[in-house]
Formats: sequence, structure tokens, C-alpha cells
Amino acid sequence: MNKAKLFRKYLKGKELIRLVGAHNGLTAKLVEEAGFEGIWASGLEISTSYALPDANILTMTEFLEAATQINEASNLPVIADCDTGFGNSNNVIHLVKKYENSGIAGICIEDKVFPKVNSLFEGRQELAPIYEFVGKIMAAKSARKSKEFSIFARVEALVSGWGHEEALRRATAYAEVGADGILIHSKSDTPGEIIKFAKNWKLNTPLIVVPTKYPSLTEREMIKYGIKIVIYANHGIRGAIKAIRTTFSEISRGGIKNIDEKIAPLSEVFKLQGQFDLKQKEEEFLKGEYDDFVVIIPAAGVPTLDRKLGRMFNDIPVSLIDINGKTLLKRNIMTLNKVGLKNIYVVAGYKKELFDRKDCKIIGNNHYQDKNILYSILKARSKFCKNTIVIYSDIIFREDVIKQVINEQTADVLLVMDSTCKLVKQRNKNLEVVVTKEKKNIKKRNFNYLYSVVDVGSEIDDKIADGEFAGIVKFSNRASKELKKINKNAKRYKGINIDNALLSNLIRLFIDMKYTVRALDVNSGWTEVHTLEKYKHVCSTIK
Repeated sequence: MNKAKLFRKYLKGKELIRLVGAHNGLTAKLVEEAGFEGIWASGLEISTSYALPDANILTMTEFLEAATQINEASNLPVIADCDTGFGNSNNVIHLVKKYENSGIAGICIEDKVFPKVNSLFEGRQELAPIYEFVGKIMAAKSARKSKEFSIFARVEALVSGWGHEEALRRATAYAEVGADGILIHSKSDTPGEIIKFAKNWKLNTPLIVVPTKYPSLTEREMIKYGIKIVIYANHGIRGAIKAIRTTFSEISRGGIKNIDEKIAPLSEVFKLQGQFDLKQKEEEFLKGEYDDFVVIIPAAGVPTLDRKLGRMFNDIPVSLIDINGKTLLKRNIMTLNKVGLKNIYVVAGYKKELFDRKDCKIIGNNHYQDKNILYSILKARSKFCKNTIVIYSDIIFREDVIKQVINEQTADVLLVMDSTCKLVKQRNKNLEVVVTKEKKNIKKRNFNYLYSVVDVGSEIDDKIADGEFAGIVKFSNRASKELKKINKNAKRYKGINIDNALLSNLIRLFIDMKYTVRALDVNSGWTEVHTLEKYKHVCSTIK
């Protein structure tokens, strides 16, 4: 049985799991000999063994080397203390792959900013935003090869002075996105706040404690309050200091004859290189094939997410949600670039200062609170060209879908439709659906046929709907010229309220003006990221 699977077996059992901190192979063997269930590859102990502060000074490679020594020296499962993940979500993905490949049973990351300060040391203790740490957890889960490899989340709200409610809020968010356990940390001299937290913890996700500062909490009491794992995190290094002093004293008196076997050998440090974006960087320098295309992404609005997802990402635009180390917008831009679309404009309003201008051009919309999506689209009217593609900011899509849209040149207005929504019984009231002239049977779907669109909108009855509007639409040269002309005063456009209109209203306008509006049917390749379930699904399928 591998160590990750063995530790999962312990988690499912009824007994308290006891982990003891180690910093090298020698201390790992001592933990095993003493009869404990597992080993904590302690960041504090490893840093101290280098005579350095526990403040992210050592690299991931050095921590990994120490954890590997610990793991190879013992038959016990090893859980590695990985601080804040050694950077952002990209770094978390990298470290998970390396630690799992080394045979480590799991990792624990904490929700402080990088670089961190040891929790038991006086001084600054800054917490990372919840959405950032949630992204790290999802990235870690996505990167692991086996579901038996454990991902634990360490909550530092009590240590940082943010209080009990914030600790519960953070722990709940981390558990809901799939953390395998919650390490609730405290530097109080008494176990009172840990006991209070444990009593108020209602989820099934296991609790972990580190009673370094409150040694009066007994293992029997831990079991009573529902605690599953206890970590005796730094007693090994404290014992080692005394042992080393004794060793040096022996060397001073009579040489190394009797102590050589007590010293753990230091393996040669091996360097790790991660070139996460190598392929992307190469493609950025390639000349685009589609100079006559422009992509407009209206992303000005305040996010409208479901309750659980909103609790994690309620203070950033939807397009900036983290998907395994890259934002939703970043991933979409990478997909567009890959097919040759380089001319990309994002219309930003809500927290527009957060948008990265390296990948696209930003157009500001200061009226995002009282205007709707058509207003944002028309803010980019001067950028419309021979082929104008408009894409919702809250969807993620595959390369093949965009290629199909690019290659189709017969329609004035081409929208992407997914007729699998006909198979879904529960419909979101805001779901925009499409009605086609052909009234096709879903069992006889034709992905090579363009369907004539007669209506699109969110208020259409399910009984007549033929598919869901996927939030991607392309305007031909003729339609783009018409789009540029749309204004409040022209009689031709009196049927549409520009300030409050949706994209579906715009498509209806083109239908009324007798333009050829067609739908391309797809059955996969795109997802709207509006709920926690959809977010978790996207994170689990995208690397």
C-alpha cells in the first residue's frame, strides 16, 4: 500500500492521527520508532536545520529535498508543510507534482501572503484574500495525479487576530472547494479558542490542531471535541538541538568515532525548472493569421454569482476568477491567441484597475452600474472591423469552438448555440435560449448545419427553445458596419434601448432588420462559470 493510500485509510478510521515534526531522515526514523502514525515535514524544523528563519527564505527545491529525505527514511506517511505554496497558484501546481512524484502522502498550505512569517513569531501576519487561496486549493487538486494525495488547508485567522467568525468563514470556504482537512492554528497559551472553533465546526471535513502553545490540551480532549489529527510540530528540532550539543561535546573530547552514524547525510541539491508558459510565450511572437478579426469581451459589470461562489469571489470581476493559476480571462485570451486572434479588447468597468493590460487592450466603461452589456459593446465601436466577435466574460471555451466560428463566413450574424440544454430539466431563469426556424429534433442534431435563428432571449418559453445561447457571436463585415452606426437618435434603431439592452436584444435587432442570423450548434467546448459546481468542474478538467 502506498503512503498516500495508507494515510487515507487512517483518515477514514476512528482513531486520532498523531503526526510528529521531522527535519531530516534521522528524526523521521525516531518518529517511526516511537510508534506514531505519521510524520510532519515541518517548515520550521527544516528552516532551523539550515540556521535560517521560517520566512520563505529556503526554496521549494530545498524543502522538497528535506521532505524526500524524511519520506525515504521512514515507512510512515509524510505530510509536508509547504507554507503558502511558494508563490501563486502556478507554484502550487508545480510543487504538487514534485511532492507527489517523491512519494509524499500530502501537503498543507496556509492562507497567508507570500513571503510568510512563522505563526508563532511576533510581527506581521498578513492573510491572503479568500478567493486567492481558494484558487490555490483548486489548482493543487487539479495538479495531483491521484485523489488519494491529500491537500490540507491551514487557517491563520486566529493567529492573525481576525477572530473566530473569520476563521470559520475561511475554513468553510476551503472545505467547500474540497480541502481534505482544515488545520486551525492558534498561538494562544490556552486551548480555549481552538475548543470554541471545534464546537462550532459543522462540516465533515477533518480538523487538525498544532498544540505547540497550548500543551494542556490532552489527546483525550481532542477526541472529545472531534479533532482528527494532532501535529507535534517542532519537538524534534528542540530535542535535536540538545542532542547536537551533546554530539559536539563528544567530538571536542574524543573525535567522531562514536557519533558518525547519528548524523543524517545531506543529499546533493538538484535544481528544478518549470517553464509553465513556454509554449504560450513562443506563440505570442508568431504573426497572427486573422488581422481582419477583432474580439470584444464586455467585462464591465458587477459579478452575479451564486451564493457559494460569490462568497469566494465577490470582490473581483468574474473574468478574473482564478482557474488553476490563471484567470478565466487569461485562459480565454490564450485560446484566442492560439488560433491566431491577437486583436482583443476588454471593456472593463467594475474594478478595472485589476485587469492586466499585457494580454489585451482595455476600454473603460464608467457607467457599468446603470448601463447594460450593449452599452459596453458599443464603447468599442471604433474597433469593429471586417469580422467582429463578441464573447461573454463569464464563459470559458475551447479552441475548436472558436475555429468553427472563424471559419464560417456565410452568415451576417453567427451565434453559438448548445442544444443540450433541452436535456436539462432545471433551467436558470436568466438562461438565454435560441429559437430556430428548423425546429430540429435533438436526437438528429447536425453540427455541420447552420440553423436559421428566429428569436433569442431569456424570457422565451422552454417548449419552443431549441438551444442555449453560449455567449459567442460573430458579426460579418456588413453586420459590423451596421453595428458601428447604432445610436439612440437614428430612427432605424428605435426598437432597442441602447443603455439597457442585452446582447440578445442586439441579435433580435439584426433579425428584425432582415440580416441572415444563423446558429452553430455545439454539444461541448464551453462552460459558463457562475456557480460553485461549474467552477469546480472547470478547475477539475483544465490543467
